[in-house]
Amino acid sequence: MLRSPHLMNIFRSLGFAIGVFAVPAASSMAQETTDALDALRERGKEFCFGRINSSAHMARHKQQRLSAFFLFRDFSPDPFAENKPIPRERLIVIDKSSAPRKIDVVSRNRAGRISHWDLDCEETNGEFTCSGSSADEDSVLEIRPSKGALLVKNGLEEARYRLVPLPVSTCLAWRDRARPSWVGQGPPLRVRFAEHAPACFMREYDVQHLARHPGQRVAAVAAKILRPVEIDERDQVRHTMLRATLSLRLRDGTLVERHTRCDGAGYDFWCQYGHGSVHLAPAGDRSIMMFDRQSNDRDENQMELFFGAPLGRKGQIFRLDARSDTPCELRPPSEVRPQQ
Repeated sequence: MLRSPHLMNIFRSLGFAIGVFAVPAASSMAQETTDALDALRERGKEFCFGRINSSAHMARHKQQRLSAFFLFRDFSPDPFAENKPIPRERLIVIDKSSAPRKIDVVSRNRAGRISHWDLDCEETNGEFTCSGSSADEDSVLEIRPSKGALLVKNGLEEARYRLVPLPVSTCLAWRDRARPSWVGQGPPLRVRFAEHAPACFMREYDVQHLARHPGQRVAAVAAKILRPVEIDERDQVRHTMLRATLSLRLRDGTLVERHTRCDGAGYDFWCQYGHGSVHLAPAGDRSIMMFDRQSNDRDENQMELFFGAPLGRKGQIFRLDARSDTPCELRPPSEVRPQQ
């Protein structure tokens, strides 16, 4: 075999060059994986990972449940939330000191419904396991890093979603899309009742209305906000609270009244009495909604449990308008003027 010193020098140069480029490539790959994991591991830092699947992709993957999925952390207070507003700087301090790690998740299912919830995450052997509560999702996630991205399994599907880094603004835009329909229709109740209380809101149905709707059992509804909203000033407590009297009159004349405490939760106030509950939310500048979230046939009628009276169907919504009636007392249907 011929051994040319010139050729040997060339090979040595090429080998050296290959080594120079190969080492940074491996190092870069390891760095990308570490960076993806560190996004979940580091405290006080914002991040956003996500994925949006096209309609063509969903058509090819019939078993895939979600058409969009986002996992993120941000410290921008939501101006429409009924929770206690906490400044950004304080949210960062809380994130650095709290355990376990908290993240937000937004998903869109095949039908187009967008959901938003939060999870608690713990790291084990380089992977994160996250769990929480959600009304319509299996809220258990397994998260592992992969070449600058995150592989996420939601507990209901065999395949993992590959989420790539995105601007935090992208995740916040999807969070805003997940808000309930009433958000933005008037100021949050915590703002409205910061000073203007007591306040009265009513809906009364006249005899003609009840005659046209023979299956309707509720003849009148009232909500009296007794005093201004109370905000817990303790650190790490996102808590606002209203004291209210909620009452309704059935078409047979039965009057039910409940004195209750309502806690800010997301974009509404959750009012509990006994084993039942109802929710209050904005409905324009001069109205509020009182509603029952439970619409699943397997769930108990929460509003019925709250008032201890037979109200009929679940998932009822009543729009109550502001009234100057200080006692906030409900009248019999015969005394109610017909609605225009």
